[in-house]
Amino acid sequence: MIASFGVTALCGVTEPAFYGALLSRPKALIGTAIGAVSAGLVAGLFGLRTFVQGGCPGYLTLLFFVDQNGGLHYVWIAILVAAIATIVSFAATKVILSRDMKRQRNKNQVSLYAAGMLHSGSACLNGPLFVRVNEKGRSGRLRRVML
Repeated sequence: MIASFGVTALCGVTEPAFYGALLSRPKALIGTAIGAVSAGLVAGLFGLRTFVQGGCPGYLTLLFFVDQNGGLHYVWIAILVAAIATIVSFAATKVILSRDMKRQRNKNQVSLYAAGMLHSGSACLNGPLFVRVNEKGRSGRLRRVML
């Protein structure tokens, strides 16, 4: 389903992607915003102009950037800006989501220590249970857990 959101977003219709995928994953929305800002900066630096008002911005609107004399200078800038938006958005979202997944994994990594005996697979304890939370690859504090 997300692949169909991507196809419609590349054609300029971003509502299915926004409401269907990005609102449920706010970290991905941050990566998309980073890509949009970087592409906007490049478009501003190169002086990108459009010669047709309105329309739905996407890859299908490249002809909006052909000037009155038929020159393709702004079309090439638009292609560059579109490539930057796509690549930076993808890379930023990938980095943000992978860091978030690593944080979740580190948060969920819990090693159990018991003052008694622990059998593999079963929690047969003869004493209090202590939990060591491992954060960022460092050993955490021992905390007593009441069962």
